[in-house]
Amino acid sequence: MTTGSTPTAPTAGANSSSTKSEIPSELSPFGKDAQSLQYSIGHYPQTVLRWVGDKGAMARSQVLLCQQGPTCDAIIFVHGFGGAGTATWEIFPQIVGTIAEASKADAFFIDYPSKTHSVAFCAALIRTFLFDLVRDPVYRIIQPSLPANAPNRARDERYRRVIIVAHSMGAVITRRAVMDFERLSAITFSDDELSKFCLLFFAPAHCGSDIPLLIASGFGLDGVKPLGLAARKFYPSLRDLEEGSPALIKLAEDCRRLREERTQRGLSTYHLCATVYHAQNDRVVSQNDFDHDPPFEPVMGKNHRSICKPKSLLYVDPVEALRAVLSP
Repeated sequence: MTTGSTPTAPTAGANSSSTKSEIPSELSPFGKDAQSLQYSIGHYPQTVLRWVGDKGAMARSQVLLCQQGPTCDAIIFVHGFGGAGTATWEIFPQIVGTIAEASKADAFFIDYPSKTHSVAFCAALIRTFLFDLVRDPVYRIIQPSLPANAPNRARDERYRRVIIVAHSMGAVITRRAVMDFERLSAITFSDDELSKFCLLFFAPAHCGSDIPLLIASGFGLDGVKPLGLAARKFYPSLRDLEEGSPALIKLAEDCRRLREERTQRGLSTYHLCATVYHAQNDRVVSQNDFDHDPPFEPVMGKNHRSICKPKSLLYVDPVEALRAVLSP
């Protein structure tokens, strides 16, 4: 891992675009979501994501923007049930800002209402964001989030790859969102656009989960099943994540159908497959392979929550997984 010196936060100055942030070094005001991080000179300080298309459901999301273009990749982190945009990943944002492989990447730490809404609704939110990220990222997402004195990015700039790093429920909603681009005629992506997507999942719930344990894990209490049983009635949307649920059956059926159709037409199915990591001590999600995903990578000594949280030099599997995806 390579690191750079910590940059001095830029000061607010004359704004060359009215859509840019007036507080260039602003961190999330939401307590536990804020991280005290050091970054390489390649990225601006982490700040609140100001997506034009957000109607309030993703207002706690964060972004780490590259300082020097052209930017090649977008990395989107999507938490699981009960998670948060940055807190779920702990020091992952700091690491993304310092590894050489991400020096030309923008990173987005999405926060969505995982406790209160269905998989379908959350997937629709993510799909809308991904549509803007692929079709018009600068005007709809980047420009409003840049520091006030940052240079403008070219309006026609597009990402070469869109890498989605998701945990648990996040894997289900992102998989649903990407697949839906082929099901909705009004926003159908071209094959070139679909080929931009790369899926990296940690403890995905796409084959189902033990709902009481998932709820307990969402509250940071792994293995406390009675709490999950008591809280289950307050989160009816989690029925979507139960093993054998209609939502997961449809997810698997749609993926198989799309894969078979694209294979018959000689088209790539890369965006339908994910690189998956499962933890040795995870008792929350089913660890069966989903459709034609490659066999998952086992991670020793971790559980459902800890698998996606790198710990400096003590646990680097998530970082190495991302670096492998980012490498040419």
